[in-house]
Amino acid sequence: MDVQNLKRTMASSSETIDTMCGGLSKLGSLYSGIEEMMCTPSNQANLFQTMQRKAVEEELGGSLILFDLCNTVQETSIKLKMIIKNCS
Repeated sequence: MDVQNLKRTMASSSETIDTMCGGLSKLGSLYSGIEEMMCTPSNQANLFQTMQRKAVEEELGGSLILFDLCNTVQETSIKLKMIIKNCS
């Protein structure tokens, strides 16, 4: 792969990173909303009495894994971009 192809790939990766960042921002808002919902006394009682709490925690755990994966992809893309700049 030559430098031009790498530059095109990085431009495409930047768009992907922007999309991921937007999605992660929305995910953060979702976490905040869930946290607020879980902190109200009536909702806490309902969540503790049912298996919903476990399901919510499992979903949040999965989201954290996704968040970590996206963060790793972003860091790798940044490193690749720096390597390409150094090759130019």
